[in-house]
Amino acid sequence: MEAGLTAVAVPLKDKSGRILAAMNVAGHVHRNSRERMLNEHLQVLQLAANEINLALASRDR
Repeated sequence: MEAGLTAVAVPLKDKSGRILAAMNVAGHVHRNSRERMLNEHLQVLQLAANEINLALASRDR
């Protein structure tokens, strides 16, 4: 990662729990402190990942 950036990421999993991918959000440290990334952005990412994980779990293989 570049100097001056901060990021958080969450895994995307199939119905067996196997990690298929990840999604993240990154920003400049002057606008997004570590606390803000963990307290605000991580929660939004986790909610989105839960929806995607449910969709992945429901697909037929």
